[in-house]
Amino acid sequence: LDLSGLTELSDETAEFLGKHMRGIRLDGLTKLTDAAAESLSKLKGCDMEHTIRGLQLGVTNLSDTAAEHLSKLKNDLSLNRLTELSDDAAESLAKRVEKFKSWHITLDNLPASAAKILRDAGHG
Repeated sequence: LDLSGLTELSDETAEFLGKHMRGIRLDGLTKLTDAAAESLSKLKGCDMEHTIRGLQLGVTNLSDTAAEHLSKLKNDLSLNRLTELSDDAAESLAKRVEKFKSWHITLDNLPASAAKILRDAGHG
């Protein structure tokens, strides 16, 4: 489901999407609540027939709690626009890097300490 033009996402809509969708592109989304992250982390597994596999987010930062929720996602995860990430959030994501089928994040855009945590975990 391509929702690239969407700039806001209610927790209720995120809950619906997390229950019923396999892949979602939300590149226009600039903010993500912890509750929405938890709901989206429950996306159904996807197969190769789906154009959008997993979750693509346009957010520039993630809270520690949102990162913990998204670390449980068992599908692809794209966070290419992420520029702010605490070390705790990076640790949450790093613990589960191996679960992601595909993991897209530009480490050069992150604070050096968060980028190092992810790099040391085998990403990048």
